[in-house]
Amino acid sequence: MKIILIQEAGQHKENATFKEALCFQRAFERLGIKTIVAGPGYQQDIKTVQLQHEDILLVLQNYDLEWIPNLTLHKGLKFFWSIDSHKNKLEHLKFCHENKIDTVFVSTKNDVSYFKEIGQSLWFPNCFPADLMRPLYISKNYYCGFCGNYGNRKEWLLALVRLCHLKTDIMVLGASMVRAINSYGIHWNRNEADDINGRTFETLGCGTLLLTNETPGIHELFDDGKHIVIYNTIGDCCEKIRYYSNHPSERMTIARAGNERALKYHTFDARAQFIVDLLNRKG
Repeated sequence: MKIILIQEAGQHKENATFKEALCFQRAFERLGIKTIVAGPGYQQDIKTVQLQHEDILLVLQNYDLEWIPNLTLHKGLKFFWSIDSHKNKLEHLKFCHENKIDTVFVSTKNDVSYFKEIGQSLWFPNCFPADLMRPLYISKNYYCGFCGNYGNRKEWLLALVRLCHLKTDIMVLGASMVRAINSYGIHWNRNEADDINGRTFETLGCGTLLLTNETPGIHELFDDGKHIVIYNTIGDCCEKIRYYSNHPSERMTIARAGNERALKYHTFDARAQFIVDLLNRKG
């Protein structure tokens, strides 16, 4: 058996090793499973892969699905990870129908039922690569910071810069992103819609206190006040930034507990093991 991971390489060289396909490849290979990454920007073209019946296909591409050939002729198991279902549900559902996907992994818990008509859909939260993201134990130069893109956050960011002197690192990627998150005492995050984003887990992987908004499903993954801190209003957010900035011992206790929980349950290694266990049950 080998696992074929299907995804394009992406445009940002500094973020290349953080792509989901490569993170999964390393995780599966640590489990002793042969893995191939295929897609634009990688050496292997999915159209030229010699598929065997026992090969497993795991599609990680969430946008621009047109380059993926019809997968219906492959008789082995086919999985699709809907990472951004909160943005692209209809296209994902169409792709799964057309390619006879066996199981859909869904990052957004509320969207699991949307894919039930495919056959099997499972909650499969985002995660982080523990081989690339870890506490660096560098100086916490900023009480609170944000590393990411504006997205739905711009008004919040502008307010927090003004009210709380938030440090912003917009579109900082790769190793620089890991260093930026490690330089904050608190990493502020705002999930979009009902999606628990990847930065949630990456922050915990870096051992920095995560301050994030209330999001469906988050309490099933983490305990508020123990692993992470959750805010609601802008006033509540500012109050918590000030509190944990002035109580470093409490902040570090929560950050350590969050890091331990993320390392145990929310790495690419943990997700790869979940898939292997699922395959063993199917077998």
